[in-house]
Amino acid sequence: MFDMDVTKQPRRISEWDAVLHAVLNADDNDEQTWLEWKSTLDLRSKEQMATVVAKAIIAMANREPDKAATRVGGIGILLIGIEPGTVHGVKPVDNADLDKLITPYVGADGPVWSPYWTQFQGYTVLIIEVAAPQWGDPIHCFHKEAPGVPDGAVFVRKLAQSTRANHLDIARLGDRRAARIPDTFDVSVSVESARPLSRYGWRPEHLERFLVMQQQEMMKPLTAARERRTRSAPTDNLVAKIIAQGGGNAFNLGLNGFSDKIAEDRSEEQYEAEVDAYLDAIRSQWPAIVRRAAVHVLTPASFVLRNNSTCNYQDVLVEVHVAGTAEAAEFDPDVKGFDLFAQLPKRPRAWGPRNNPAMRLAVPNWQAGTLVAPHPQLPPPFTITNGGSFALAFAPVALRPQQRQVLADNVCLLIPTTRTEPVTATWTATATNADGPPATGSFTVDLHGENLDVLAAALRPGNADD
Repeated sequence: MFDMDVTKQPRRISEWDAVLHAVLNADDNDEQTWLEWKSTLDLRSKEQMATVVAKAIIAMANREPDKAATRVGGIGILLIGIEPGTVHGVKPVDNADLDKLITPYVGADGPVWSPYWTQFQGYTVLIIEVAAPQWGDPIHCFHKEAPGVPDGAVFVRKLAQSTRANHLDIARLGDRRAARIPDTFDVSVSVESARPLSRYGWRPEHLERFLVMQQQEMMKPLTAARERRTRSAPTDNLVAKIIAQGGGNAFNLGLNGFSDKIAEDRSEEQYEAEVDAYLDAIRSQWPAIVRRAAVHVLTPASFVLRNNSTCNYQDVLVEVHVAGTAEAAEFDPDVKGFDLFAQLPKRPRAWGPRNNPAMRLAVPNWQAGTLVAPHPQLPPPFTITNGGSFALAFAPVALRPQQRQVLADNVCLLIPTTRTEPVTATWTATATNADGPPATGSFTVDLHGENLDVLAAALRPGNADD
């Protein structure tokens, strides 16, 4: 049994990992009409790119739209470098080289396909995603002769294989080509969330208390040095100077190059000025720091697209705009916890002697020649444009009749507590196979959750699990 959620299209790295895990644990007979895998291929071989990859792309693009839309959003998936029970991996090549080898056979105006590289269990696996078939699509065929495949050959998916089309398949694809979508484009967009959405902010007295704690912590070494100096009360001015600088180690006196410590070379007044400047920097940067922290403690929102018609829509592109004081950011569910202190400006060097870098032993860099694996190249599910107000543009999706499609479930809406008026979002939607004007609408974002004190939430233990 093929064990994965096929009700939605994989977009995130974790969702593609779920596909790879399902293949690894699958049976050899578990290939689907929408899924094919190859243990390995020579990605520089014209013959293999034509007779294996191009054939699979054409066959998946020739599926029936309604049936295809019932699995993983209608897309087709070809995996190279993995099979049930084994991850073989594949030697990466440049995407431009892949395009040069595949496009001559599928056609520049043929099926839309996208290659992504990902790391799985220490190996590189190539994912080729084939766009979902739509009503009105042409009959896809080979645009160039290949070994054993004539120019113009049409392939279709039957069970788990890419096979030559017969007269019935050609008739079906002709009907698909002739299908038309009515001019009425009836969709709607809304926002949903697991918990009530909240505005964010902070209490000024909490910030000042936080700054006092920061100041006390940074001044602690200097205060301790002053107390030691008071208790010892040395009469010798030279000794007093050494102690005031955090010394006491006789080798620090003029011999820093041979000691493991370097004496403090700032005056107490200089250090206190650095501490004051650091606290002022936190105050000036605090709004931006709070916004970054809010992304990790606010409840993320889901943007949902609904097809209210009985039509299939192709490449539905949705854009949302919120005017006024508002921003948006992507919430990453894989990030556990939030280190508020990592967002603060760099602290002044602590008062007192510091390690002498000249005394550090040189450590060979054994990793200097290590090859770094390529990062996964996956398409973003949406883009954000911030600037006083914000706009969201979501990746195009296929939409079958009466379908509810989650465009994204990890959008953090950053609405400050200083904005008290209602937050209204306006949206537009277009589809490549829907004539007429774009669909438009608006909705009010429900912000009935309790206002969130970001400083208190970010410092609370286990904030990532709230």
